[in-house]
Amino acid sequence: MALPIPCLVICELLGVPYADRDGFHEATVDLMDMGKSREVRDKGAHWLIDYITGLVADKRRTGATDGILAELINRADGDDVVLTGRQLIGLGVLLLFAGHDTTAAMMRLSTLTLLTHDEQRRELMEHPGKIGTAIEELMRYLTIVQFGLGRVAKEDLEIG
Repeated sequence: MALPIPCLVICELLGVPYADRDGFHEATVDLMDMGKSREVRDKGAHWLIDYITGLVADKRRTGATDGILAELINRADGDDVVLTGRQLIGLGVLLLFAGHDTTAAMMRLSTLTLLTHDEQRRELMEHPGKIGTAIEELMRYLTIVQFGLGRVAKEDLEIG
């Protein structure tokens, strides 16, 4: 459940044609599945990078207007800031890598949390208007970042 949704959102953001989305999803699944061999994951990564490279070139060549890549290409023509093909490809890859796994992980953890906290799940089902607040609270309550900067207070602080 958690893998297809972020992939579809990223495809929409990048302007991936509907006909290519199944291949995009399959390569993403291969890339993100740590149970698969390094060779299979690398093959998925290379497929995606090659695909995004072709997508940028195609959008530039056809003057496409769908997706953030096309918007950046078209905006660059009238702006002082012109993004190179390499920068656009990097942006596409960054959106894929940064957005896919973190979103899928958050969806999995949020689902598990709601399945194991009956009272909160019931409250949300009885009051669906609270979904926005529930999502914000789940993002505060859960962590999907396994590695990051450690933060330590340098001095004591008295509150109240």
